Amino acid sequence: MNNLQSVSESGFNGRTSFTGYGKTVITGLILSFLGMFPVCSSATGFLYEGNMEELIEKNGDRAIKQCAEKHDHNSCSIAAHTFYYKYRNYNKAIPLFNELCDKHDKHACFLLGAHYSERNNNTEAGRYFTKACHLNNPAGCSAAADILSKTQNSSSLADVQKKLCDEGSIKDCQKLGIYLAGTGKKDQAMRLFEKTCQLNQQEYCIEAVSFFEEKKDRIYTDKMYQLSCNRDVTYGCYKLMQENIARKNEPETQKYAVKACNTGTTEACIYLAEYYFEKHNNPNKAKGYALKGCELKSGKSCNIAGRILTDQGMDQHSRQYFIKACNLDDFESCGAVAEISIKNKNYNDVEKYARKACIEKNALSCYTMGLKYEAQHQPEKAHKNFIRACNLGENRACAKTNNML
Repeated sequence: MNNLQSVSESGFNGRTSFTGYGKTVITGLILSFLGMFPVCSSATGFLYEGNMEELIEKNGDRAIKQCAEKHDHNSCSIAAHTFYYKYRNYNKAIPLFNELCDKHDKHACFLLGAHYSERNNNTEAGRYFTKACHLNNPAGCSAAADILSKTQNSSSLADVQKKLCDEGSIKDCQKLGIYLAGTGKKDQAMRLFEKTCQLNQQEYCIEAVSFFEEKKDRIYTDKMYQLSCNRDVTYGCYKLMQENIARKNEPETQKYAVKACNTGTTEACIYLAEYYFEKHNNPNKAKGYALKGCELKSGKSCNIAGRILTDQGMDQHSRQYFIKACNLDDFESCGAVAEISIKNKNYNDVEKYARKACIEKNALSCYTMGLKYEAQHQPEKAHKNFIRACNLGENRACAKTNNML
């Protein structure tokens, strides 16, 4: 039994759904067809105050007769539903629904779309859903968009998406924009992308950027970077930062790096922290960006924060940031924690933080492991770790191994 047939046996409780076109459409959308029947119709004399099942049971056969005699809209509507649901006589029902649809009955058009969708006739389903859509049936628009995307009827799909977009569907504005951009109407597409970005739909901004990136369209890619960055989409700001680094345009690089960092790009925070700490000797400004990056779980940012605090003589505070960095797999920071622990003769922490980093070939961690074993009077283990650290480029470890010969 198909879903449309099952409506007549479900009591028309609004729970049966049409699934043939890939979306759940509650039968209430189709049953809203009966909006014309809540009062007495002068053409038919029917008084309708119940549900569809009652209407068919009480007036269906009369409606069939009056439709044949008078062929008025209301009686033929009830007759069509009676044939369809009560008698399952589709040969009688479908021509009536077709006639109603031809007379701009949006609900009849929608039901025809669902009927053909249930039978996997996507061509006819798409045609009737589209017609329902153009008669201002929202469910028809959604169904038409789904069907047309399967039939690859791009121009008709774009027409439906425009209607959905005009009615406020941001997803369909985005899809329409990509279609227009692909057909060369890039300025029209940009206006739609601007609409989606203005509503802070970040994923749509990024999707539009990706579309132009894939097409290697430099002009519109740059426009999308700018548009998305203006809407605080961090990806656009970061890409503009990278482009200006390549152009060696420091003022513009700083502008976009700040915005990218503030909107959540850790790489931008790292860039700013290193820029002010290592290149411009401004540790206080660098620290702000390092702490921001560390909050975003960037191990390198936490490491920079620890280094700045070490330079400022704040070892206890720096140790906290080195530990955070180490836990984020910044192995240089593991070595830094271990080095502070050696000074404090906290050998358990040396073992805890340095061992893994030494295995990952961090020279400082291997060196501190050597110092630990040296302090614990285990020369063989100490020598082994000093050799490893020396081979990794730690000169202090090389000196140690020479002294131990």
